[in-house]
Amino acid sequence: MLPISKRGIDPCVDAYIESQSSLEGKVALDIPAGNGRFSQRLAAKGATVISMDLFPQFFEAEELECKYADMTKRLPLEDESVDLILCQEGIEHVSDQFGLLKEFNRILRKGGQLLLTTPSYSHLRARIS
Repeated sequence: MLPISKRGIDPCVDAYIESQSSLEGKVALDIPAGNGRFSQRLAAKGATVISMDLFPQFFEAEELECKYADMTKRLPLEDESVDLILCQEGIEHVSDQFGLLKEFNRILRKGGQLLLTTPSYSHLRARIS
């Protein structure tokens, strides 16, 4: 399994996923999936994982597949087809953030969950990067 950074938001996201008793029978979308480290964590909890990224060639989780998706466009998923969306450090790269949230609402099942993180621009490290 790909390692989780001990810095930044990663430990908090990992703790949230680990706090879920089971994701058996649930569909989880990891977008942007990056190298796949959280896709692996979701799969280990029993979820059927859909990994998507603008640059799927950087995905490293060998047992999973990452498909191309552009978060500025309609996502190639059916309405109400996902139980959990993980969007970690991605929404800040989208000019129409409200449009992306509407798209997440379209694909999220009733009672589903959205875990959304974004850098804190009040933090010095985030400002420099």
